[in-house]
Amino acid sequence: MVSIFVCCWLPLNVINVTNEYVSLLYESRYFLLTFFAAHVVAMSSTVYNPFLYADPTRPAPPRRKPRLSCVRACVRDAQFEHWNKLREIWTGPAARRVRGAGRLVGW
Repeated sequence: MVSIFVCCWLPLNVINVTNEYVSLLYESRYFLLTFFAAHVVAMSSTVYNPFLYADPTRPAPPRRKPRLSCVRACVRDAQFEHWNKLREIWTGPAARRVRGAGRLVGW
């Protein structure tokens, strides 16, 4: 797969790098034709991708468990602990005593 990508893009890159260091190359008679041909070959690499990656003889890669689910679980647990602490503060015995005395408690 990588070899097809390299074979498609190498001619265009060689022309561009050579054109950067040899200014007479642009004035050549067949430069535009050569550049156009290399450009067409480079852009044709996108045509080959579906055939390379949809090869039915290759086994499918194993499915991986998304790593983000672990992060979500950790955040959910942290939020759960946070809300449990807040509930304990607002509904605990000290909060009941303060509310019972007629004073307002809040942030």
